Order: sequence, then structure tokens, then C-alpha cells
Amino acid sequence: MRNQIIEAAKIVFLRDGYGASIDTIVAAAGIARQTLYNHFPGKKDLFLAVMEDVVDRTMRPLLHIETDGPLPEMLHRFADLYVEGALDEESLALSSMISSAVKEFPELGPLAYSAGPRRTIPALAYYLRAQMEAGNIEPADPEIIAESFFGAVVGHARYRYIFGLGIDRDDRRRAAFIDEVVRVFARGLRRKAR
Repeated sequence: MRNQIIEAAKIVFLRDGYGASIDTIVAAAGIARQTLYNHFPGKKDLFLAVMEDVVDRTMRPLLHIETDGPLPEMLHRFADLYVEGALDEESLALSSMISSAVKEFPELGPLAYSAGPRRTIPALAYYLRAQMEAGNIEPADPEIIAESFFGAVVGHARYRYIFGLGIDRDDRRRAAFIDEVVRVFARGLRRKAR
């Protein structure tokens, strides 16, 4: 029942925004209002469950990546998984909806950040920290590097989506772009010979 409610709420939120009524969600799920409240105390809790569902589906591989490879290979692995998840249609639509609703519903910003970036950035930062401790890369702030890296691989594509220009789905062009971002970051992070 919980998954049925989340799926119905996802459709309604993406169609109508966060301002969608509980009655609309209840009708879409085909349940009684009390059934919804038995699973979710309020709309904010339901929306968080929707966000976590999307993030879990799109970013789960990134959160459980094996981090035992050399820097360029690992950056590539992180980039590929992050791009796939961040540029997923549901993920983009949810981000766009949150961006447009956050002024009216400021509580959405912290919820969205907790469900997404707060979980994904540490995954790469953990690998980078281990590489720094092993002396393989230059000491720096791994959280800042992870945030910068993820921003570099998806930032422009997400702007295109937000501005209504669509996402370039050309796999060869996307792969070439990721190759270049990985090359630049790997070169910048690599430990310099002393």
C-alpha cells in the first residue's frame, strides 16, 4: 500500500506541484484519506518519501560503488553513474518542480538537499579522502572536490533542462564530455612529484 501511495503521489506532485491537495493524491491512489495518514503523517512526509524513492532509484548504484580503482577509472565510474541518475527524466522533473515551488514552500529546499546531494556527495568524498590519506592525490577538501566534480559533469545539462532547451541525449557527445571532465580533474588531483 505504501508504494502505491508513493507512486500516485509522485504522479500528482510532478503534474500539479507541491501545492497539490491531499484529496487529489488520495483519489489518484484509490484509497481513503485515513489510509494515507496511516502511512504518512502529513504532505511533507509523503513528499519526502517521493523524493527518497526517486533518489534511491536513480542514485542507488552511486551510493554502493566499489571504490578500489585508480583515480581516472573511479572518477569515470562516479561520473557515469551520477549523470545517469541526475539526468533521469523523473529526477529532472522533480528538481524542476522543487525549484519552482521552493519560494512558496521553503521547507522543500532542505528536504530535497537531504534526500539527494547530502547522500551522493559523501560517496565520492569518501573515495577522495582515502586517496589523499594513501598519498595518491594532493591534499584538499574532498567534499568541495566532490561537489565541484558532480556539478561539472551535470551542471550545463541541468541548466538546459531548466531553461526548456531539453537534454542532449547523444551518448557519444556525453561520453566525450565526461572524458574531458575526468581528464581535467584527474590531472588536477594527481600528486605532484616532489
